[in-house]
Amino acid sequence: MAVADQSDPTIQNNLVVQAQIGTSNDSDASQATGTSNSVAVHLQTGELNASESHQQFNTSRSSILTNQVGSSNRANVFQVTATSSSGLINQIGSMNMAFIGQNTVNTSSTSINQIGFMNAVGASQSTSTSEHNFINQVGVMNGVGIDQGLGSEKTILLNQIGSMNFIGISQSGTENTIWSNQIGFMNDARPFQILATASSALINQVGIMNEASITQVTAIETSGWINQIGEMNNAEVSQNTGTSNSVATHLQVGELNFSQSDQVSNTSLSSILINQVGAINTADARQIDVTASIGLINQIGSSNRAEVVQSVGEASRAFLNQVGSSNEAGIAQSLVTASSGVINQIGSMNTAGVGQGTVTASSGLINQIGTMNFASVAQGTVTASNGLINQKGSMNDADIEQELVTASGAFVNQAGSMNNADIRQEDGTVLSIANINQAGSINMASITQTGSALSVASTTQLGNGNMHTTTQTGTGQTAIVVQIGSGNMGTITQ
Repeated sequence: MAVADQSDPTIQNNLVVQAQIGTSNDSDASQATGTSNSVAVHLQTGELNASESHQQFNTSRSSILTNQVGSSNRANVFQVTATSSSGLINQIGSMNMAFIGQNTVNTSSTSINQIGFMNAVGASQSTSTSEHNFINQVGVMNGVGIDQGLGSEKTILLNQIGSMNFIGISQSGTENTIWSNQIGFMNDARPFQILATASSALINQVGIMNEASITQVTAIETSGWINQIGEMNNAEVSQNTGTSNSVATHLQVGELNFSQSDQVSNTSLSSILINQVGAINTADARQIDVTASIGLINQIGSSNRAEVVQSVGEASRAFLNQVGSSNEAGIAQSLVTASSGVINQIGSMNTAGVGQGTVTASSGLINQIGTMNFASVAQGTVTASNGLINQKGSMNDADIEQELVTASGAFVNQAGSMNNADIRQEDGTVLSIANINQAGSINMASITQTGSALSVASTTQLGNGNMHTTTQTGTGQTAIVVQIGSGNMGTITQ
């Protein structure tokens, strides 16, 4: 066993080197009580060796270096009330363990480098400021676990190259940063931030079957970013309980990937952005009890699925953009005011749906370009709101259904041939309008208004071989139909 103690307040500019070759050796170094500008070095080769280093009690501008070559070794670095000091651990081998303990540390740093498999890094940090940690692991089945308590301006940078590696981080405080990079397959990264202000968590993963999850609770002006390249990856960002002015962002490139973001419970002025490039991907965004927030999903590719759910919200927006074929997009909004849901699709055989229940001064809009697309807007208990579908192409189908509607409107615009448009306003529609415009041939338009009063049904068709039906029951109804072309047919029933 080798022991070095640098604790004299007058000690400065000293160097201690402890070298051990063999197994089951111990090496301890202490820098304390005002030690400054000093260095302690551990060099161990073999197995089952252990080193322990302390920087404490007003130590400043000092450093500890530990190098271990072999397996089943252990290296610990403890920093307490240290300023501008550093700890470095290098381990080559397998089943090694490196631990960092920091308390009341300012402008200091620690670095850990491990090469091998089944290695582990642990860290416990509290009440630290301007603390920087750098961890690099190369190999398989390695793990990192870090717990950071209250503090500010703390940075964690982790790099893992290999497979089946794990990163778990818990962090709280102000202006803190977590940055995780993983290359390989079946890796897992899970940062957790609570009571975080002006902080960020970023995960980059390259490979297949990787998992990335960011959880942020009571976060203000905070961001969660996940970037993944590969296939069969999973990404999840959760922001909840009082989150404001925050952003959750996903980017996935590849196939068979899944992304999900949640903003739940008293979230305001925040946004979810999911971008996916590839095929057979899935993206879900949920915003519940949110104000002035945005949910946005962009997908490029085919056979993708996307959904945005917004509930109990005000002045919020949901957007879905898809380019490709055989895609599905859905927006569900309930108990929302002054909000909107918009879906844009370019391609063929796509399906889009906007469902709105108990909405006020809100709108549902679907735009589609291509052939054999289907669009549906369903609105129930709607006041001063609109449903609108625009389609360009052939063999498209548009459907709008509104129930218990007051001072609202349903509009369908189609350009192309062999399209179908259907609007149904039912169960008490008052002071509302249904309007269908079609330009092309062999199109079909249908408007039904039942139990309505003082409402208007309007149909305009330009082309040949078009058909329309208008059915109205109630009082004070108006039906307007304009057909220009040849071989057109129409029926109005009041």
